Amino acid sequence: MTEYNATVVTGKTYFFKVKTLNVVGKSALSLESAGMLAGSVPSKPLDLELVAQSQFQIKFQWTQPSDLGGIPLTHYAIYWDYGVLGTELAELFV
Repeated sequence: MTEYNATVVTGKTYFFKVKTLNVVGKSALSLESAGMLAGSVPSKPLDLELVAQSQFQIKFQWTQPSDLGGIPLTHYAIYWDYGVLGTELAELFV
């Protein structure tokens, strides 16, 4: 079995066909695949809670969302707002 991983846009339907090639030439196209709907946006994380804090550190935790959108999570984006100085973004890879 041979496979290919395609990068797709969430929420769009894709149809695929495949050809084989060698030094003599190309085959005819395969039959078209059934329509494949790319995954959807996951739901939000659950149960965000403060676990510990000190003068210089804050630790918090959350539960993975109940709906992953049909595909594995790649990372979490963590935002924090500290007033007039702005907002920060950190990414935590799964």
